Amino acid sequence: VVRSTLEALVAKGQAHRTKQQRAVFYSATAPEAAPDMGEPANA
Repeated sequence: VVRSTLEALVAKGQAHRTKQQRAVFYSATAPEAAPDMGEPANA
């Protein structure tokens, strides 16, 4: 169950898979920066 969930995250681009010999490691991707909304309208 855990592996299939991790593979789904890799497919969505939300995680990276690294293979080292016979081991497979998963790590989260860096979160995307929030779009700059500029100054608040009520400022």
